[in-house]
Amino acid sequence: ADGFLNPKELLDLALKTKLEALALTDHDAVSGLEELHKFAKNKKIEIINGAELSVYYPNTDMEILALNIPNKSLNAFKEYQNNELNRRKKITNRRIHLLQLAGFDITYEDVAFDTNKIERTQIRRPHFVDVLLKKGYIKTVDEMFEKYFNQPPLSKIKKTCLTAEEVIKIIKKANGIAVLAHPQKLKLSDSELVEKTFLDNMLYTIDKYPKSQVTPTNMGDVGTMTWSAPDGAAVNRFHNYFVGQE
Repeated sequence: ADGFLNPKELLDLALKTKLEALALTDHDAVSGLEELHKFAKNKKIEIINGAELSVYYPNTDMEILALNIPNKSLNAFKEYQNNELNRRKKITNRRIHLLQLAGFDITYEDVAFDTNKIERTQIRRPHFVDVLLKKGYIKTVDEMFEKYFNQPPLSKIKKTCLTAEEVIKIIKKANGIAVLAHPQKLKLSDSELVEKTFLDNMLYTIDKYPKSQVTPTNMGDVGTMTWSAPDGAAVNRFHNYFVGQE
């Protein structure tokens, strides 16, 4: 949901780069999976059901990936998605109102529809950035975040999410795999990540190995995180953003 490619375009790109598997992990949404599976039928690529779920965690922004969600469990995530979409729509309208008060000519329709006039499943900050860049209000992505999103009043908009524990329970109850997303954004040390992010309930490696035997590596690589275990088992996650932020 940070990008602008639809499921078919993502699949075409994955096939072009000869990926063996593709996980679709839209923010707080699973609505694109049905379309992705349809286009991937009879193609030589494995499709992994997923979503990137927003969670509340004190003093930081945290998101948790739900991966390998069984098809029969997707309904639980659709209910979660509907609740999140309603929450995000309120945030979107609040952002638009505050930007209009600051003198920006921006409407809900500007950010709600893509270039093909198709309504987006959800609206996030990159879509605001794209509109304001095109209208000439800002010159760079960083300018938008430094001058507006990271400053009051936009920075004061509250995001009410489920807690990390609650989200992990939803994922595990659905027989999915919970993986911490982009840990480098959390500004926590390796030891804090191990102790504070409920690792006993996250990552398939944790179900197999004691916490003390699982080591986070490559923490400095933007968008990349590898967790390694004694026998060499590992899970790697690369996250490619539209503009490098939410």
